[in-house]
Amino acid sequence: MLYVSGSANTLLPIIAPVFLLIACGYFAAKGKVIGPDATKGLNDFALYFCIPALLFRTMQAVDLSVVSPTGVWAAYYLAIGAVWLIVALVGRRLPGLGGAGGAAAAFASSFGNIGMMGLSLAWLVYGEEGLVIAAIIISVHAAIHWLVCTLW
Repeated sequence: MLYVSGSANTLLPIIAPVFLLIACGYFAAKGKVIGPDATKGLNDFALYFCIPALLFRTMQAVDLSVVSPTGVWAAYYLAIGAVWLIVALVGRRLPGLGGAGGAAAAFASSFGNIGMMGLSLAWLVYGEEGLVIAAIIISVHAAIHWLVCTLW
């Protein structure tokens, strides 16, 4: 069952290692332990090799008769749609943004870091079931966002 209580005792052990790892990377780069080339290499390795391998392994084992992608997509895109509309409409009223700027701001506010952070957090919090749900969202996430932004 997918349930996590909102208490600090539950959330801190999950998010603390993520932010500790981010801090280690920040200080390693700041202290010149790793340079820009190493940082780019690590990022490229994760983005082009690790994440696709994880997604492929996860999605090949999904039984879509058990996990309803339409329910997952509906829940995700209803929330994203609400954020998108609010930001796009507010963005239209801000000086200098206009319609196109509102669409760009809405895109940026709703396009999450689900690949790099979302997969690991989903797996840490919810296990394999959470990883499957995050992978299902990723399977259509970018295509739908780019299409809506272009049409908007």
